[in-house]
Amino acid sequence: MGYEIVDIEGEVYSAAENVAKQAIKILDQIVFNRFGGIKYSLKVDGSVNKKYPFKLNFTVEADVDRTCSGTPTYDPDYYDYIRRIEGHIDKGLRYLNLNKVMVNVSIDYVNETFTVDMVDELNKKLHNYLISQLKGVTIEGLMSHKISYYLSKNYINNEIAELILIEFHGEIYTRNPKKYLAIENLECDELYEIMEDIYSRSKLSISYEHDSFICTTY
Repeated sequence: MGYEIVDIEGEVYSAAENVAKQAIKILDQIVFNRFGGIKYSLKVDGSVNKKYPFKLNFTVEADVDRTCSGTPTYDPDYYDYIRRIEGHIDKGLRYLNLNKVMVNVSIDYVNETFTVDMVDELNKKLHNYLISQLKGVTIEGLMSHKISYYLSKNYINNEIAELILIEFHGEIYTRNPKKYLAIENLECDELYEIMEDIYSRSKLSISYEHDSFICTTY
């Protein structure tokens, strides 16, 4: 893989170029050569920090379908590796005594067709169940209240940090102090139990953690 250097001049440019070449050489050999080759790019840009005058910015491709149980390309070892890619990069840079260089790692999510289809199918099961069990409920009503599962990427919330996660959603009206959804005979806790039960029986649950935004005031 090549590299790009931006907003750096003079001696700092020469130092940044040298570090970039070293980093690519070692990381290609011990980090990005796994699983048939992991695609990435490297951009080196300037920093206002005098101690660290430049920063290595890695963008790593994550194949979503390879992380998801039930897809044709699912590989649990790949998912375990890619979700820890920042640590693998840091470890690789230690071989060059570059672990003190400023490093940023971002993820470019690709190939998610099968995973998105699985989430869509899960939503169909959820909506069909609610429509069959609750009087007067329609698909339009469920969608208007955002009652659905959502595929979330690069998820960070409180103590949870996941490369990919499934969110449970169900909107309430802020004027309702009892926190009932505007659907007759359906309470927030009950909706969560229904969604959790359906989710736990899907192959998505093998790969991804979940978090709930049911009855969250928007």
